[in-house]
Amino acid sequence: MAPEPPQYPKAVQFAIVCGLALIVFGIYKILGLFVNTLWWAAIQSGISTYLSIAWPIVLIGVGILFVWAAKTGRFKRVLFDFNKPFRRSLNDKRLSGLCGGIAEYFAINPTLVRVATVVLFVLSPIFTLVVYVIGSIFVPR
Repeated sequence: MAPEPPQYPKAVQFAIVCGLALIVFGIYKILGLFVNTLWWAAIQSGISTYLSIAWPIVLIGVGILFVWAAKTGRFKRVLFDFNKPFRRSLNDKRLSGLCGGIAEYFAINPTLVRVATVVLFVLSPIFTLVVYVIGSIFVPR
């Protein structure tokens, strides 16, 4: 009898998928720096076309998911208290505490905020870096 594969919690599964996606994207970007052949240009063009179609579809899907979750009451467990101040975290910080502060404000897992930040950094490094630095400077502790 074959051993049963380990069952990971949803958060661990999400982290594994995001980590693998970032590794693959990093390898793709590194290969793009060193491989200048016609077939690689065709692959890059195909991926660029795919992403230009996939991102709007993903955004629409996430929007539909949010509307569905709101209509079915799935957001009742998530309580946003917009009266509390938005601050950088002193307890949960890696660099400046900005991601930890966002997670505390919205009562979500800080790992999700950090993964989203890394994904945004991969997609748009300068924009993400500028927003992070400005947030680190102007958001109080």
